[in-house]
Amino acid sequence: MHSIDGWIGGFFMAACLLAAPTIVHASDLDLCQDEKQDRESQISACTRAIRADPRQVAAYESRGLGYVDQGKFELALADFDQVLRLDRNRGRAYLFRGEIRAKLLDYYGAAADLDRAVQLYPELPLAYRIRGDLLADWGKAESALADYGRAMALEPAEGKNYHNRAMLFWKMRHVEDAFADFEKAIDLGDRDASLYADRGAIYEFLEKYSEAFADYEEALRLDPDNAKAHVGRANLYARAGNPTRSVDEYSAAIEVDPARVSAYVGRGTAYAALGKENLAMADLNHAIELDCRNIDAYEARSSVYARLGYEEYYLQDLMRAAGLTPYFPSPYLDMKPCP
Repeated sequence: MHSIDGWIGGFFMAACLLAAPTIVHASDLDLCQDEKQDRESQISACTRAIRADPRQVAAYESRGLGYVDQGKFELALADFDQVLRLDRNRGRAYLFRGEIRAKLLDYYGAAADLDRAVQLYPELPLAYRIRGDLLADWGKAESALADYGRAMALEPAEGKNYHNRAMLFWKMRHVEDAFADFEKAIDLGDRDASLYADRGAIYEFLEKYSEAFADYEEALRLDPDNAKAHVGRANLYARAGNPTRSVDEYSAAIEVDPARVSAYVGRGTAYAALGKENLAMADLNHAIELDCRNIDAYEARSSVYARLGYEEYYLQDLMRAAGLTPYFPSPYLDMKPCP
């Protein structure tokens, strides 16, 4: 949706431990805050800087961002908790922690952090856009639209504001407004692959397959590792009766995003179409391990069970699928244990 990597800044602090003076080597601080480093090296450098000076705010912040990139959100949250213990008025840390809490589905905590970020940075468009994203995910459409509007007023030439509002309009099924915002984002120079992947998925849903394919192609031209575009193109190959090509595309998505459930569901379905039931079952089982509320996975697995003659398991999966509702992250959902 939006990247927080670009906010890693250069903060250098003289450091010494209270018990015994210990110099924080500049090389560790440099590596810790160098976005060009691979994440493991960066995180290791930050850890060394923190050992030398446990009050090193910038090191906790940079390490937290590294953990976010790795998908280690609990570790990232712990680092930003420490950042805010050391500096309670560090506004951008509230932005980062708010995003992390949203990823962990702590929507109330995320909202509190983003409200605080807006208080500290009332003229920062990014604060409004990120809070708008949270509110959109939370189902508070009107409040989200207000935040996107504020971000646009502060930064009228930023295409990302229109991209994100387009996705909210689509959720509201304001189709013309959504496509108008996509066009505005492109006119403003937004060349983010995710924009084309997102618009392609909407075209696909609307059964405008040639437009969808063109957008997925553009997304992959801009970013060959865009997992959503690989999944979308795989869906179109499957629909066109080419399960072999679709398996290749789903596999490409899984290679860059091993936690993308839709890729396992799609590849499992394609394997089944090719008569490779064992591979299909492996993918569909893994999809359910990743998301035990995924209706598509249960429905697809029930079909494989039926082909294999396992009527009892076929019926169980159908009943599980029927008992689930589409999953949208929300604090209002009664998150019952998975079946």
